[in-house]
Parts: sequence; structure tokens; C-alpha cells
Amino acid sequence: MIDITLSKMFGTFPVDRRFKVDLILKVFSVGVFLFCASELRACFVLQNLEVGEMVKVILDEIGASMRLMVWLSQLTAVWVKDKSVLNSLHVQNTSTFIGLLASVTICLGFPILEGVLSVSITDFFTYSRFLPAGLTRSVLCLILNQFIVGVNSLTKDFDDRMYPGLFESMVFQKEILKRARKLNEFYKVQLLFCSASLFFTLTCESYYLIARFSETSRPFFSNDIFRMMVLAEESMWFALAFFWLFKLVSSCEKFHEKMDDFNDQIYNAIKKNDLLKTNKKLQLCAIKRPNVIFTACRFFNIGYPLVTSIIAAAATIHLKVVMNGFPILEGVLSTSITDFITYDRFLPAGLTRSVLCLILNQFIVGVNSLTKDFDDRMYPGLFESIAFQKGILKRARELNDFYKVQLLFCSASILFTLTCESYYLLARHSDKSVPMQLSDYFSMIVLVEESMWFAVTIFWLLNLVSSCEKFHEKMDDFNDQIYDAVKRNDLLKKNKKLQLCAIKRPTVTFTACKFFNIGYPLITSIIAAAATYLIILVEFAL
Repeated sequence: MIDITLSKMFGTFPVDRRFKVDLILKVFSVGVFLFCASELRACFVLQNLEVGEMVKVILDEIGASMRLMVWLSQLTAVWVKDKSVLNSLHVQNTSTFIGLLASVTICLGFPILEGVLSVSITDFFTYSRFLPAGLTRSVLCLILNQFIVGVNSLTKDFDDRMYPGLFESMVFQKEILKRARKLNEFYKVQLLFCSASLFFTLTCESYYLIARFSETSRPFFSNDIFRMMVLAEESMWFALAFFWLFKLVSSCEKFHEKMDDFNDQIYNAIKKNDLLKTNKKLQLCAIKRPNVIFTACRFFNIGYPLVTSIIAAAATIHLKVVMNGFPILEGVLSTSITDFITYDRFLPAGLTRSVLCLILNQFIVGVNSLTKDFDDRMYPGLFESIAFQKGILKRARELNDFYKVQLLFCSASILFTLTCESYYLLARHSDKSVPMQLSDYFSMIVLVEESMWFAVTIFWLLNLVSSCEKFHEKMDDFNDQIYDAVKRNDLLKKNKKLQLCAIKRPTVTFTACKFFNIGYPLITSIIAAAATYLIILVEFAL
């Protein structure tokens, strides 16, 4: 009776049970966290405890919370009967909960620490942000964990419940893909915010860690013990951000690879069996290679390229933030903050360029993936290859239609960056340039920063153009092969549709809102326009 009631509440499929039970586990975790926070607040604010008693209260609360979470995990394991999934959930829940409890302990335990460690509450709440950041990151980690559990459960179910028959397996794959699309549709907005949170966490925490070790940074706390607690909290969140990023990406990539392997098995089975070749629907399914690519509101795909994109953008913005760390730079380099703000524009330009580079990278990865798929999965039959090319071209048009506005802004950003950075590089070496009143060391940092952006802009322009041109050349080569095959075979010449396809030479030309094509002529156009504007700027400066 109890099992029937639970099945009606949580579903009969293992993936549904894991998903819903893990959600209940998260609700209990948040409840335990709120209870511990209220207890700590009461102990710290309403009672005058000594340091030893305060540490004992904190350890008791952490121990009670961990025991409750272990009990919930064991109770869930008895019903779900999946130790590998539950062990992973337990580790993720524990690490996230400890991070949240550390943030709250530092923030709520501050009144007693004020008397013990002689720390100013005003300075603490002015210069710190532990509680809001801890709450926000912990909630996003809980959401990420739900999505990861759903993807891993789908992958595991596809492995465990694979049917021996070919048609039954294909029907089951269709059901798995349908559930994966629903999962992605439900979490698409959350994934966007979670990815942004991981990006900002990596940027901010790396900056705070550097600021902690700087001798000239503004002092946050006067006591070494509390400074060590803050350093440990920031290091932990930095490590957790990497952990969740790789966990998210690896789960999506494993699901994608599992579907690709199954599609390869279907293709090989059809290729080796003459009877299956006569089934047109089966051939069409093998050509389409059904799969699901997880996205964050279609802004970017959740995959390994996202890791490099986030790390590259975080490193770039981190450089900007460090260079704008006025208290550090003012003490180390004897730089005037007023002159720095007046004559430079690092942070807004760095933020804008980094975001545009991130968008460009996603588009380039998409084009390169289409080119690679067309190379790796070409079919031996002529008609199957033409149908596969048609599918690739359809995906390419959808990709270009989605990124057409972004490509327009990115191309304009490349033009302005080349013009501005080349002008600033010339101005640095000009005797008539505006005096910056900076030390030689800081002038070298500024010169390196501008040279780096100039080189990075050239790199992204060449990378964008080369990826689009490679795809276009690949389609042209295939169209030439079709034309030669039709020309040499008298039987194929009688097929009017095939002749029309050979004459039309279908391809896709990537454009930026149809204002201009993305190709090699774009490089010469941008360089010519940048050189023209540079000459005008130099003439006005003289």
C-alpha cells in the first residue's frame, strides 16, 4: 500500500523517482540550513559566549546537519536503490551545504567576533558580501544539481534499459530524447543564470584571493584568524565553481556521446544488412542521427567549449578588474586614481569585448561542428549523402539566423577595437599625447593590455572568417563531386531532380543581418576602414 502510494506521488520510472526525491532532499537541506542559521544567530546575538563555546556551537550545528543529511541519503537509497547516483548526490549536497554554512557562520557570527577579535562591524558589512553571495550561489548550486541529476539519470536509464531489438531500441531512444528536451526546456533559463553565476564567481573570487595576498590592499580585518577564515571561504567557493562547471559540462557531453554511439550502431547495422536498407524510414532515421544538444536559452551550448569560453572570458575580465583595483595600484605604482579614471576606459571596454568574444566563440564552435560532422559522417550512397548535406545546410541556416544580429555587433566591435587600439598604441609613443602621469611600470602594463587586445581582435577576426570559409569550401567540394558523378553516369542524367540539385549547387553563405557576408573580403574591408579612421583620428590629434 505504501509503495503504491509512493509510486503515484513520485512516478514509476527510476529517473522520475531520483529527480523528485532529490528535490525533496534539497528542500530538507534548505530547511536545515535555515534552522542552523537561526540557531547560530540566537547564540551569537542573544548570548555572550566565549570563543571555545562559540566554536563548540558551530561544530555541533555542522555535525547535526551532516547527520541529518546522511540519514536522508540512506533513507532515499533504500527506496531508489541506486548507490552510484545517491553517493554522488550526497557528496554534492554536503559540499554545497558546507559552503553555505561557512558563509552564514562568518556573517552571522560576527557580533561575538567583534568583541573577541576587535573587528569593526561597519567595515565588515561595507567591504564584504558573504551572506548574499553565499545564499545566491547555494541556490544556484541546488538548481544545477537538479539538472545534472536529471541528465545523468537519463544516461543511466539508456544504458540499463536498452532493448535487444533494433526497432525497440530506437523507440526507447526517441522517448529518452523527448524527456531530455523537456528537461532542457524546463531548465533553460536557470542554466543561463547558473552559467553567469559560475563565470562571475570565478572572476570575483580569483580577484579577492589576489587582493588578500596583496600587502597594499585595503585591510578587511585586523585579526589573522578571521582573515584565514575568509580566505578559506573564498578558496572553497572558487574550487566549487570549477567543480560545478565541469560536472555540468561532463554530464551533458556524456549524454551526447551516448546518443552518438547509438546512432553509429544503427548506421552500421543498416549498412551491413541488405534487408534493412530497403526500409526508407529506417534509412532516414540513420541519416538524421537524432540527438539533443543542451542549451541555455539557445545563447550557447552546454559542452566542453563552454569551459574554455568561461575561463577565457573570466581571465580577461579578471585582468581588467585587477588593473582597475585602484587601492592596490595606487599604493604599488603611485598612480593617481583621478588621472586613471579620466584618461582610461579599461573596464567598460573589457566587459563589452569579453562578452562579444564569448558570443563569437559559440558561433565559431557551431560552424566548426557542422564542418566536422559533414566530414566524419559522410555516407557512401549518393542519395543518402545528398539528404545528409540537406540536413547540414538546414542546421547552418538556423545557426546563422540565430546569430545574425550578434555577428553584426561583433563585426562592428572588431572594427572599433582595431581603430581605437591602434590609435592608443600610436598615442603612447607620441610626444604630443596627453600626459598620463603614470610610472614606467604601469605604462608598460597599459601598453601590454592594448597590444593584447589588438592581437586578440585580429585572432577572432581570422578565426571567424576561416571557419565560415572552410564550411563554404566543404559544400563546394561536395557539389563538385555530385556534378561529376551525374556527368559521368548516363542513368543519373535521366533523374531530373538530381540534375537540378547538381545545377543549383546548394550551400549557405553566412551573413550579418544580410549587410555583408562573413568571408575573406570582410578582412580587407575591416582593415581598410580601420586604417581610414585611424588616419582621420591622427590628423585631428595633430
